[in-house]
Amino acid sequence: MPMGRLKVVIVGGSIAGLLLANALARQGIDFVVLEARSEAAPCDGAGLCLLSSGARILDQLGMFEDIQYHGGPISVQRIWRDDGQLLGHTEGLALITARQGYPMIFIERQRVLQVLFDHLPDKGRVLLGKKVIEITSSDDQAIVACLDGSTYQADIVVGADGIHSITRRKMLRDIVSDSPKSRIMPEALGRVFSAQYSAFFGLSKPTPGMKIGHCNRTFAHGFSFFNAVGRDGQIFWFVFRDMGKVYGEKEIPRLDQSKIEEDLAPFLNKYVAEGVRFRDIFENRVRCSHVPIEEGFLNQWTTPNLGQGGNGAMESAASLANTIVAVAQASISSELSLPQISASLKEWAGSRQKRMRLLCELGNGFTRLEAFHTLKDRVVGLYLGKYQLDAIADILCETTVGAERLSFLPPPRRSLQVTMPFDTRKGIQAATRTKSLILRSLIAITMIFALQPLLQHYIAGRIVDHSPTLHKHNGLAYEDGGSYTNHKSTETLAAMSRIADHGVLLTIWAVESCRTGNIATLMSFSLSFSVISGILEGTHVVAPLYFLLYAIQSPVAKFDTPDRRTCGFIPPLPPSWGADKVYNHYDRHEKGIQAGAAMVVICSGLCLPYGAVVSKQLRLIRDVDPILGDLSLVACGVASVTFMMSSTFLGLATFRDYGPELTLLLSDLFWFTLIMQWPPFWIQSWTIAWAILSDKSSDPAFPRSLAILNFIAPLALSSATAIHLHQHGPYAWNGALTFWLAFVLFFAQVGLDLFTMGRNILRSRRLELAEQTN
Repeated sequence: MPMGRLKVVIVGGSIAGLLLANALARQGIDFVVLEARSEAAPCDGAGLCLLSSGARILDQLGMFEDIQYHGGPISVQRIWRDDGQLLGHTEGLALITARQGYPMIFIERQRVLQVLFDHLPDKGRVLLGKKVIEITSSDDQAIVACLDGSTYQADIVVGADGIHSITRRKMLRDIVSDSPKSRIMPEALGRVFSAQYSAFFGLSKPTPGMKIGHCNRTFAHGFSFFNAVGRDGQIFWFVFRDMGKVYGEKEIPRLDQSKIEEDLAPFLNKYVAEGVRFRDIFENRVRCSHVPIEEGFLNQWTTPNLGQGGNGAMESAASLANTIVAVAQASISSELSLPQISASLKEWAGSRQKRMRLLCELGNGFTRLEAFHTLKDRVVGLYLGKYQLDAIADILCETTVGAERLSFLPPPRRSLQVTMPFDTRKGIQAATRTKSLILRSLIAITMIFALQPLLQHYIAGRIVDHSPTLHKHNGLAYEDGGSYTNHKSTETLAAMSRIADHGVLLTIWAVESCRTGNIATLMSFSLSFSVISGILEGTHVVAPLYFLLYAIQSPVAKFDTPDRRTCGFIPPLPPSWGADKVYNHYDRHEKGIQAGAAMVVICSGLCLPYGAVVSKQLRLIRDVDPILGDLSLVACGVASVTFMMSSTFLGLATFRDYGPELTLLLSDLFWFTLIMQWPPFWIQSWTIAWAILSDKSSDPAFPRSLAILNFIAPLALSSATAIHLHQHGPYAWNGALTFWLAFVLFFAQVGLDLFTMGRNILRSRRLELAEQTN
């Protein structure tokens, strides 16, 4: 039953129009859709990139599963130069799913229209062949006239008929006539939009070298490529070209579709992926078009950006549906006047303008960046593509986290079980962003001035003999920040003191420079702070400056985009995965896995000095057989070799494309050699326990509790003996016993062993220096 007496006419059966129709149908609001074409889902256009902002709305309407079935998720992105040089690679797009519950999906526009149409409960409300030619309005209603002579009355007319919209032109005329003080002047009606770039877009059949789930961007001077490989290898591609000048709305050229091949000829030999030229996918095209890209924003447009971009259109349709539903509910109890309806729509338009303006500016800016429009765009584009490619995932999440939804329907469960839940108070339109920056700056600067007297004590001083306090300060004491000792190698210890003083800061700077949250901030240039500090010996100046900038450039919103990336291997891959799934995982996490292989190599090298330290400490225990120290050292040597084997298999898996079967074999070899190498660790641990328990002195070098830990911890690793028998459950290599319990106990034991031995070494050094003093 219709809600109240409200009637809505939707001009245009676009994505926005049909989504709005579905939303109104859910609330029983009387509406009709007037579509000029003869089909509800015509076979034109190319692809739609569905982000989480649009996916959540479709999920509320029960359509997301159908969309997901027809579309293909994108998780890997690569940036290229037009000569085929790889600028950057990232699997960061997969983070969008973890953060917001929905993957980036590429799907044919026709499929989206068909799903929207199929879900309408009353398809008779979509009238085809109804080209609107005029809209007139009065104090109590609006009348929409069609080319076939039919007319339709409505309380609200919604324009969802694209950039060349009869509805928009009618609204602009009404704004100028009804509001003499309007910022839109009559002579400006034809200059609302402009165009500097044109876009070729198309759909191609599967092409060798184009990988499913990948998207590729090509940065070049004056043009750029974008392509995404969706379901069944379908390729959605775009070519953006600078037309050489900015055209006003009335000057925008009509592009001749018969000259597409001629216009694209200069780009055919440019690269769009690894070993793939644009010619390869263009020759496999199913269809393509060439259109100008209109850019613009209208402050007093009742439906801002309704047809500009699929996700923005869906957001605007959803938020407009919320307003219309509120108006319809109010009309149940009383007759609504035109001023009341206008006030509600004006409030809605105002709430959308800030967000949509920022989205438009961001999209326009990125188009110019990819095409190296200016020197700044070229520098930023090359830096972003080569070093900070993960920032694209952060930007996408930042633009979608504040998206609208249908307020009269519950949020989907998958949108709540995420690490970065939707919140209209967050994202690019957050009103507190500027205030937060000013507040952080004031607090940080105030703290720096307040601590200035204390910072003076961190200026390096002279080196002097200070033997009276030697036994109290482990050989070092401080006065005005200087390093002192009576040791023969005073200068050496002074240098060590400086390393200790500054090493912590240098470590912090290095770690923070790698943190993805610091992308595009001064924190990512830690080397500059280190060099300045070293040259000027001005840590007392550089360190406060660093932390001042860190405080200013670290809003709380930075922590809205957690990564949870550990080289693609925490948690471990399930042993039950098949070859194709493992192959795709290695392909998506290629860079992270390569970094992980390097880390395993480093760990294998650290096993030897660790073993040497343990061996020496065991030899110092009274009445302990020296063979225990030898046995411990040999066990560490064997562990080092097995770690090297693990890193070799892991590195080979991403070294070149071996195909699914060989990649699966290398992956299995990695996990087997990594986890089944527990016997050397078991031998070393029990050797330590044996040596500690053999110490019968009244003041043992190591506590008995450490021996107990070294005896028990290896027992947890013994479950790894059976990993070749289990693909599921606690005894599989990713199981609770074999991996998680062993993982925790291993690092707890090694950490406590290192701490205790380090304490013993410092104690021995202290006693040695004290004896030299006496």
